[in-house]
Amino acid sequence: MLASARGIAFWTAIALPFGYLPMFGLEMVQLSLETFVVLLVINIVALVVGHSYHR
Repeated sequence: MLASARGIAFWTAIALPFGYLPMFGLEMVQLSLETFVVLLVINIVALVVGHSYHR
C-alpha cells in the first residue's frame, strides 16, 4: 500500500505542473497568490512522498 502511495505521489508531482501552468496561462483560473501557494504546497508534498519511488 505504501508503494502505491509513493507511485501516485511521484506521478502527481510530475504531472501537476503540466496541468496548472496552462490553466494559469489560458486564464481559466484567476491567478492569485493563494491558489499558487496551494498548488505549490501540493506539488512539494507529492515530491517528498514520491521521492523514493522505484529506488
